[in-house]
Amino acid sequence: MDDAERLMFLAWSKRPQFNEKVNQSLDVIEQALAIAPAYVACSWGKDSISMLHLVQQLKPDIPVISFGHPERELISNYADVEQRYCHAYSPSLTTLIMQGDHVPDKLRRTELWKTYPLAFVGLRREESDKRAVSISKYGLIHQFTSGLRQGTWRCCPLGWWGWKDVWAYIVANNLPYLDAYDLQSKDRGRTTDHLSKTVTKTWQQRRLSGLLKSSPDYYHYLKEHYPEMFY
Repeated sequence: MDDAERLMFLAWSKRPQFNEKVNQSLDVIEQALAIAPAYVACSWGKDSISMLHLVQQLKPDIPVISFGHPERELISNYADVEQRYCHAYSPSLTTLIMQGDHVPDKLRRTELWKTYPLAFVGLRREESDKRAVSISKYGLIHQFTSGLRQGTWRCCPLGWWGWKDVWAYIVANNLPYLDAYDLQSKDRGRTTDHLSKTVTKTWQQRRLSGLLKSSPDYYHYLKEHYPEMFY
C-alpha cells in the first residue's frame, strides 16, 4: 500500500458514515455477547482481523479460533501478521492445524459450537451473491434452526461494510495485514479465499524455492508430508 492509498483510506475513516458503521457494529457485537458464550473465527485476512479488533474492544479476552495449515505460508505472511497482532493485542488464541482449507469441513470436525454456541465471523454481503442473500434474509445475528448447529448462533458484525470500510479501519487502527493483498493484485476488495484460489503452479514453485533457502527444515517437512505441492 503506497502513501497516497493509505491517505485515501485514512480520509475515508474520518467520514461520519464510516464512524456510524463502526458504532453499529459495536452495538451488534454487544447484543451478540449477551446471547451465549462466543468465540471469534479468525483467518488473519483483512475482514476477520478487523472484526477481531472490534470484538476485543468490548471483550478483550474472548476466545479466538484460527484454522491453520502447513501450506498457508506459501500464500502469504500469515505467521508474521498473527505474531504482530498478538504482540499488540494479546488475544486468547487457539490455532488448530488441519489439512485442507474448507471451513465447513473444519467446523464439522471440531464441533466448536458445543463449547461456544455463538460464533463471530467476518462475512460481508459485498463478497458474493450468496452471502448477500444470507445476510439480507437472516440479519447480522442469526440462530440456526436446523442441521448440526441447530439452536446455535452466528454473528456477522461487518455484514454491511464495504471493502473501503475494512481498509479504512485497518489503516486508522494501524492493523497488520497479509502482504498478498499488496503483491498479487490491486484489487483490495477480495478475500483470503480468493488469494488461495489464484495461486498458480509457477508462483507456488517460486515460493517453494525461496522457502528452501530461508527455512530448509520447513521445506523438507512440507516435501515429506505434502509431496503433491511439489509436482
